[in-house]
Amino acid sequence: MISLKEFLRYQIITKIDKSKILITVIIILFTIFDITNNMNLASFNDKYTIFMLFALHLLPAISNNIVATYIAKKVGYKLNILWLSVAGLYYSLLPIVPNTGAYVGAMIKFLFPVIIAYNVYNFFQKRSKNIPIRDNKKDRSLSAISLALFVAILIYFTSGYFRFQAIAIASGSMTPNILKGDVVLIDKKIDPKKLKIGQVIAYKYESRIIVHRLVDITKVGEEYYFYTKGDANNGVDNFIIYENMIIGAVNIKIPYIGNPTVWLNEL
Repeated sequence: MISLKEFLRYQIITKIDKSKILITVIIILFTIFDITNNMNLASFNDKYTIFMLFALHLLPAISNNIVATYIAKKVGYKLNILWLSVAGLYYSLLPIVPNTGAYVGAMIKFLFPVIIAYNVYNFFQKRSKNIPIRDNKKDRSLSAISLALFVAILIYFTSGYFRFQAIAIASGSMTPNILKGDVVLIDKKIDPKKLKIGQVIAYKYESRIIVHRLVDITKVGEEYYFYTKGDANNGVDNFIIYENMIIGAVNIKIPYIGNPTVWLNEL
């Protein structure tokens, strides 16, 4: 499908002049084609599914088609077939690699074609100025390595499969120390028996992840019972936390960057 679509795009682009209106029409038509299969996801009575359609399908489709049209005009269709196929590999491998979630997935789908376009643009700029391509090989390598590291870090901290996990705070129960929209890093390797009163911990309670401060630990026989309280709350949480409920200890806070995730969950 990618091969046929990009060959068709190339044939159309080569037969029209430099009219910006016609190029815009081509981008719109190919974007509509890309999102047609996902239109059934949208329910105009449901803000969440509308947002997901926009973030996961429409924006990446627009980004992909702007870049693919530019490359088809400059290079041809073969490069488009290559990078679009590579871009789709991540989602084909989801059963094998960790799922980063909708927020990070949308970022990857939107930013990947932007990086491709940036490198293609630089290539032609340097060629037009007769700058040897080999002289810029180091810069291109550093750019590719930086992008790969950025994506790897996102996957590492958001997937939950590794020692550290990032979680966006969705309530103000820990104000003023941890605010709504902050992101905390949870160290999942810590032994619950070694936790100390005053530490902030993350635990799972009724399918929710709660981040509160540890205020008491009781040992009954070989069992440890933990009690927590939100810094902004008046009383201690009215349930017992058992060892198997604890995810880990919170050591690092990053302000504000979790707001997009919080807004998404509140739709």
